[in-house]
Amino acid sequence: MKETGINHFLNKLGFDSGSFKVFYTFEEGAGIQINSISGGQSPYAGTIIGGVNDFWNSPGSGFFSGNYVQIANSSGLYSDAFTHLFVFNKKNAENALLLSTLTGNSGYNIGITSTNKIYFETYNNNPIVAASYNNISSENLISVSYLQNSVSIGYYNFNAKSFEVE
Repeated sequence: MKETGINHFLNKLGFDSGSFKVFYTFEEGAGIQINSISGGQSPYAGTIIGGVNDFWNSPGSGFFSGNYVQIANSSGLYSDAFTHLFVFNKKNAENALLLSTLTGNSGYNIGITSTNKIYFETYNNNPIVAASYNNISSENLISVSYLQNSVSIGYYNFNAKSFEVE
């Protein structure tokens, strides 16, 4: 999705894109490197893990098929409160790992199950596994928020034009 489209949704939802540490649009790139764009901080560039075969075929949309983005310097992203937003199309019924911050036995994963549910799982001292009740569609804008050992999962309902949180 183009940066202007993402900023439209962020403004509508009350987010300030200038406060993001990581901000990828997949509008341009080559190879395995993904740079954080304006509004994000450059130390948190990403690396595509698992192959780049068709990843850059459609500007503005990374094609994830058995691969994911690993964020460099992810230890600098630690916070006891955060929100991740993703805008993507899901084109098959396979599991999809959207984000991994795992380093050894610490960090977390965010992804989509084969039954089209958003999930969040940690590997810290007090593991948390959470999954959405609702299924996502093929076109998605989702959020995963973490605050004091609590997880909330949200998605934009394009038909109702509203953001819903579980």
